[in-house]
Amino acid sequence: MVKLKFVPKSAKKKSLVKCSKSKAAKAAKAVRTNLVASVATSYFNVLLLDAQLDVAKRNVALGDSIVRLIRFQKQSGDVTELAVQQAEAQRQTADLLRSQLEQALVIEQNGIRQQLGDWAGAIARSSRLITYPLADTLLTGIPAQLLANRPNGRNYDSNQSKYYPALVWC
Repeated sequence: MVKLKFVPKSAKKKSLVKCSKSKAAKAAKAVRTNLVASVATSYFNVLLLDAQLDVAKRNVALGDSIVRLIRFQKQSGDVTELAVQQAEAQRQTADLLRSQLEQALVIEQNGIRQQLGDWAGAIARSSRLITYPLADTLLTGIPAQLLANRPNGRNYDSNQSKYYPALVWC
């Protein structure tokens, strides 16, 4: 004859508290890691927007020069009013892009300040995007040390079964 009985495994209160503290610490580390990654990504987006804004400002200045040049050509009779209007439209398009980039830059900076728990405002930048070196060759794979920092890369409770009752043959 086979008897079945449920035997609770040893689940001491201390081990449960230790486990919950460990989970809380791991969760806090995951939140910090996500926050740092998000702020770093946003910071490089700000640097990218700065570079794009510089190009847009140069394009607006170039558009102003082109409009003046085409107006001089119109005065000399080389071009028509249509050419002047087309040049002005292109300059206005460049100016619109510049204003959109300025708005996106303010939004990105405010997002960083909000993530850091600060009031809206500009972010101080000590360098430009061009000063960050890019590697000529990229290595494949991910170092094991980086994988150890990922919260989803670890098995939180591989031994969690000790807290549940087991079915034992008698």
